Amino acid sequence: MNRRIYKILSIIALLMIIVQAPLFHFYITGLLSGILYFLYIIIGVLTVFFVLFMTKKYKSFTFYKLLNFVTLILGVFVFFQGSALMNKIDFKINREKRENLVKSIIQKEDLSFKNDTAWTQTIDKSLNIISSSNRLLVTKKNTNYKFQFYIDDGFLDHFSAFLYTNNPEIYSDEMIIGKKEKIENNWFYIYN
Repeated sequence: MNRRIYKILSIIALLMIIVQAPLFHFYITGLLSGILYFLYIIIGVLTVFFVLFMTKKYKSFTFYKLLNFVTLILGVFVFFQGSALMNKIDFKINREKRENLVKSIIQKEDLSFKNDTAWTQTIDKSLNIISSSNRLLVTKKNTNYKFQFYIDDGFLDHFSAFLYTNNPEIYSDEMIIGKKEKIENNWFYIYN
């Protein structure tokens, strides 16, 4: 094989690592996420090891070896820390939009709370809240609201969401399904 193919494969593997976390955080959810993530990682790892194996006999290919070694290390980092990093970025990008949506829902108050204490709706795409799920669960208890902005719908019992509440003291750990991490005042990251 010629050097151009090794160069192209090395660049493809590096690009796969760079777009991995945003792609799976913002655009893919549920069972499809698990299947595609598995295939994505296999293709990336096989590409890196193929180039490393094929270029080991060439001493002049140190750039490709270094590029693929960096890609492999970066890939391991993104695999373990990419989701947490994307959650922080997602929260910073969409926080104001989510808060505006919360304010508008609380101000309207004529929602579907007649007999129910909770309702789910799909977030309008025109709000440009980037998320793979676009689902919102609103729960009301007296004058207290809980808004769950789903990030990942998950598969079976798995999910992740940003939770906003106007009264954080009322929502104890028993009232929230899954694990809860406080992000800021009134904002939590919940997952199961």
